[in-house]
Amino acid sequence: MKQVFNIVLIVICMTAVSCDRGPELRRYTEVIEVPPTDMANMPNPHGNMFTRVDPSQRTDDPNLQRMLDASVADVDLLWERPAEWDEQKGSGMRLATFNSRGADPIQCTIVSLSGSSGGVAANVTRWIRQLGAQPPSAEALTAFLARQEAIGSQGDLAVQLIDLTEFASAESSMYAAIIETTDKTIFIKMTGTAKSVSANIKPFQELCRSLKIRP
Repeated sequence: MKQVFNIVLIVICMTAVSCDRGPELRRYTEVIEVPPTDMANMPNPHGNMFTRVDPSQRTDDPNLQRMLDASVADVDLLWERPAEWDEQKGSGMRLATFNSRGADPIQCTIVSLSGSSGGVAANVTRWIRQLGAQPPSAEALTAFLARQEAIGSQGDLAVQLIDLTEFASAESSMYAAIIETTDKTIFIKMTGTAKSVSANIKPFQELCRSLKIRP
């Protein structure tokens, strides 16, 4: 009888202690993986250094992207900065970055890649998608490219201008140029709002006409 009484007493004490403890606090840490805004430290096959991939050059096509990632090329390119623009020192894939002044600036970049880097049609299709537009059919794209203007530069470079403003929205527009050499492709790309891009086409073309490769 005494043993039973002791067991009942122990149970009562354990219940009282549990009731006094109150609700138990549980702490946890939630780890959220945030995808990077750019693909940093991609290996450069042209040397032992690492190259930061320009996010503006990225594409959803894995084959074309591998080609872009593997084809960063050095080129001793010279140019004259348009008077209306400011210039930032190049880094990573970019040889240079320019910005117009004012409340609604454009950004213009010069990028050099080795080889054809996918070709003109593939890169134009990629840029159209970046603008959020539906790329035209192969036939329509061929006709679009045939309408584009070609100009020469001071360094006797053939500059193919690509006017993408017809695929633009008010918030996102683009005007670009492609220079194909024997072993490199140079991309000059201007982005901004439709209004700012249209207002800066003349300085963009002036930049393209000033281009030359140091002998």
